[in-house]
Amino acid sequence: MGKYIKLIFVVVFFSSYGFASDKLSGYVGGMAGKYIVKDNFEYDKENDTINSLNSAKEYDKNYVLPIFDLEYKNFFTKTDVEDFDVKLGYSWKENNSVYLMLEGVGIAQEFKDKYFYKLHLKEKKMYLNPYQIKTKRDTKKASIIDFDMGMKNLYDYIDLTYTYNSVKIDDKVNSDTKQTGHENTLDAFFYLFDFNEESYGGLGAFIGNSSFDGQSNEYKKAGAKYAMDLTYNYLNKFEFEVAFAKYNFDEKNSYFNKIRDEKELQVVFLYTRYNLFENSKLFGNITAYSNKKESNIDFFDKQEKALFLSMGYIF
Repeated sequence: MGKYIKLIFVVVFFSSYGFASDKLSGYVGGMAGKYIVKDNFEYDKENDTINSLNSAKEYDKNYVLPIFDLEYKNFFTKTDVEDFDVKLGYSWKENNSVYLMLEGVGIAQEFKDKYFYKLHLKEKKMYLNPYQIKTKRDTKKASIIDFDMGMKNLYDYIDLTYTYNSVKIDDKVNSDTKQTGHENTLDAFFYLFDFNEESYGGLGAFIGNSSFDGQSNEYKKAGAKYAMDLTYNYLNKFEFEVAFAKYNFDEKNSYFNKIRDEKELQVVFLYTRYNLFENSKLFGNITAYSNKKESNIDFFDKQEKALFLSMGYIF
């Protein structure tokens, strides 16, 4: 997904069950959809061999997956559709939990309903030398750290979030090409419109810097976004977000002897319907997503598109 927005790519719903309930509560359901991607750095069997250093080949995946978010007393398990992951954890207070994931562990805490942080430590397969062509590219598990911290409702209408991401691959043979580095981002979002008690609209801005694969890929970034969350008649929830980012690189890329110049556009739309088929226990969701990064070096072009339909039962 787009690196400059933390997209929570999940089915969104509201129900009446509370924290640490003495009975099993939550929802279960299913999701089906298609994901289309062009990205030379995306790990997938379809992408193991590339034939040139030009634009990435396009391939698609069809998904049929269970979705669930279940709580019993202080324990919970849920699907994270963004990372196609599952969480199993323990929560001692609302918005405070530790959990296991398929690829690692995590902890999240919130203080005074205002300050928060989240830390994920995980491993993920990546290509050792993404520039390797006409032969199967070797992979290795990378150690990944994702850390968010911030403040909500500053002066009642500003959210501030700092994000740090790092990737490390222990590989001396491909030390010049390995995908090792870090990224910092500072994001400010301003709530500007209140359509009703359940709805808002606002503008955001973000800046950041990063260093991956050596000095030739160090960059600074800046961008802006608009987000809207609209609930109509308590049964229809619309969410929309569009964001644009510009990346400025300092030095020539060592493989292409050219300074990279890149722009990225991301659009997200979600619609959730409660009381589906006049049944108060059923909900349905449509999620559409598009991300496109254009570079003056074709190898770094990237495009993602997704469409998912979901339906679940609340109990």
